[in-house]
Amino acid sequence: MRRTFVANRAGIMTPGGFSIRQRMRAGFALVVALTAVACGTNVWESYRQYRQGSLDLRDFEQVERAMIALNLISAERWPANALLAHRRRDAAADVTAVSAARVRSDQALDALRTHLVQASVLDAPERGIALHAIEAIRAELAGARQEVDTLAAQPPDARMVWQVQSAQDRMFAATDDLATLAHDVMAGTAMRHPDTANALMLAHLLGDLREYTGRLGSLFVASLMRNAPLDDERIARILQMRGRIVQLRALIAGAIPPQLADATLANDFARLNDTMEGSLLPLVSATIRAGRTGNYAMNAEDFTRRIMRDLRPAEQLRDRVMDVTRARAVELRDAARFRMALSAAEAACCIAILFLLVRGTQRTLSKPLDALSRGIVALSQGDVSPIVAVPGTGPEIARLNDALDRLRGAYARREVLERQRNDMLTLFSHDMRAPLTSVVVLVGAPAACPLDCTLRERLHEIGRLTRHTLAMADGFAQVSRAEAGEYAPELVNVSDLMNQARDEVWSRASEKEIDVDDVPYCDDALVHGDPVLLSRALVKLLGNAVEYSASHTRIECSVELAEDRASVRCVIRDHGYGIAAEDQARLFERYRRFRLKGQPDAKGVGLGMAFAKAVVERHRGEIRVHSVAWQGTTVTVTLPAAGVCGPAETMHSMEAEAVRE
Repeated sequence: MRRTFVANRAGIMTPGGFSIRQRMRAGFALVVALTAVACGTNVWESYRQYRQGSLDLRDFEQVERAMIALNLISAERWPANALLAHRRRDAAADVTAVSAARVRSDQALDALRTHLVQASVLDAPERGIALHAIEAIRAELAGARQEVDTLAAQPPDARMVWQVQSAQDRMFAATDDLATLAHDVMAGTAMRHPDTANALMLAHLLGDLREYTGRLGSLFVASLMRNAPLDDERIARILQMRGRIVQLRALIAGAIPPQLADATLANDFARLNDTMEGSLLPLVSATIRAGRTGNYAMNAEDFTRRIMRDLRPAEQLRDRVMDVTRARAVELRDAARFRMALSAAEAACCIAILFLLVRGTQRTLSKPLDALSRGIVALSQGDVSPIVAVPGTGPEIARLNDALDRLRGAYARREVLERQRNDMLTLFSHDMRAPLTSVVVLVGAPAACPLDCTLRERLHEIGRLTRHTLAMADGFAQVSRAEAGEYAPELVNVSDLMNQARDEVWSRASEKEIDVDDVPYCDDALVHGDPVLLSRALVKLLGNAVEYSASHTRIECSVELAEDRASVRCVIRDHGYGIAAEDQARLFERYRRFRLKGQPDAKGVGLGMAFAKAVVERHRGEIRVHSVAWQGTTVTVTLPAAGVCGPAETMHSMEAEAVRE
């Protein structure tokens, strides 16, 4: 697949024609958008939970006000029962209690009405129905109160049982109407908040338990006032009410387990069961048995107080359930508000960090890279003027600046060396080689002069100098070709090349009576390289060993595969004159020759070691020299084994080395 590359203003080819800065801005915009979406989703979800928690609390307040009103109207019956059951002439305390209970009931109804008017979850028809129901409850409650007041104004003996029961039924009717309204409010809240439906249902059941328990006690009051037996209809109603209480207790026992994690609520539930089992239900059973004959164990006033005391555990447990549910709703709302604030802060921090990251990247990476790219383009166009360091805070940019400066210096040195080499090649190949070759021809021609002719001696000296000059030119040309020439690597055995080099220097070694070791054949000493170059390098190294060794010495040669089988190692060790320590650092420089004090002069032009080093490095190898004055020199050449570096890699390496040099 083809890709389109377009040069930006800095000269860098980028796919699709977009610069790094443009891509960075696009990426920043995309990341900011994704971050905003993700964080916005979290913020919106947190806000939704917070709003839901706030609505829960408002709905709980509405349910609580309805339950409070229902509880107070139900509780209003007991001061009324006490007033009607009171047989003393001074009933001021009971009258005060009834008045206070009525005030509390009216205030609770007013608060419920106000809350219904302000409730946002109710539409206009629902609000109208609820307000109309409250007015009907007020009217029904007013009628019941009027009947109670009428009976209370009569002497105790004049109060008939059916009149007391009629007043109680009016109170029951008002309570039933309000219970219906409270049930509707609670059902709507449970539907809107299903997570709290169980707690609301439990509170509703506890309210019904309290209501029906109170009604059960009220069914006995009229008969206790007159010490009259219970008729069959009254007993049937009492038994029916007790059955409802049993059912409600079973329902409460099934709904309350999720709430028992609260220790206080669990204690209140245990207290309710103890009251029901140990006080209320036994009292009801004993009163039913006594009611068949009319011989009651207590009067109406004491019975009323006993029932009122037994109603408190149900009230406390219901209030505790509502408190726990409200506390959980407040906790969830506050947690949602905290998460909303945290999500908003995280979103702001992420966007700020991204912004700072992009700005910092542009300052420390994009802008310096643009400047560096312009410098590289200028360098490629031949501008080798000193490059001003690009300001950057990171070490990577500093290293790039250093690398670019080294590249400029290398480029400048390369141009200078290339020009010098071309000039020297021209000089050696044309200006010196042609005349010197003619001189050699003339010197070697026959001459008709005596053997002791001074002219012949001079000509002999001219010939020697001329051959030396030719050797310099040939050596320089060899080094230059070794550094920059093109070669096709072959698979060669280094032990064979070492023996060939030994054969090359054998005649000179024989003249000086120097023994050169024969290298055993090694099957594993295989490398990829140019056989001519490698052979000539080994000849140079062996020739130096022979030339700089005294007569009647020995030169040790070895070729072996390294222990890690990654390289082939060649070692040439002589016992000659050695090299001074201060001269070894310049050993591979061109035209450098070193001689110890008292050492005989030797032939050469100082290019052998430079040539060997160039050949070894062209083959990705390494050459090391260890020498001690007057003790000898050891030269170690290490070349990559054929199994480690293939011919293609070797060829690429040789080309790279040529370009680098």
